[in-house]
Amino acid sequence: MLPIKFKKTLIILVKMLKGFDYVIGGSTSLALQGIKVHPKDIDIFADKENAFKINNLLKEFEVKPMKFSSSEFVKSDIGEFKINNTKVEVVGDFKIKIKDKWISRALLSKIIIIEGIKIPVTPLKEHIKSYEKLGRKKDIIKIKKIREVLK
Repeated sequence: MLPIKFKKTLIILVKMLKGFDYVIGGSTSLALQGIKVHPKDIDIFADKENAFKINNLLKEFEVKPMKFSSSEFVKSDIGEFKINNTKVEVVGDFKIKIKDKWISRALLSKIIIIEGIKIPVTPLKEHIKSYEKLGRKKDIIKIKKIREVLK
């Protein structure tokens, strides 16, 4: 279930992002699709160009400017914002490392409609693929919950 403040912030964001190519990912996407998780933020995934355009659009809400970030398994450009006291992250050109190769996360989406507003979200099957590729223990429970909903 998506907390009310997240829902309100999400509706504001979607209206602001009209015309941009992006998807809502992470735990907010899962919650919108019926997975029982408690989102801590709203993740907006886009290609590099759109991510920087979105960053400029949200500049007045900026907490941390957009910058390149990487770890052993993931890399992307990322910026942090606060809208309606809700943390929002904009992620550009998100890539996962698999067997020494960097793979771009596809921006595939499905549409969820809330209060007549179309919200592009990462499909559940794509979440599973990403979580499995990352191979993190913390994602095992999410994978199990997604598979239960997909049955």
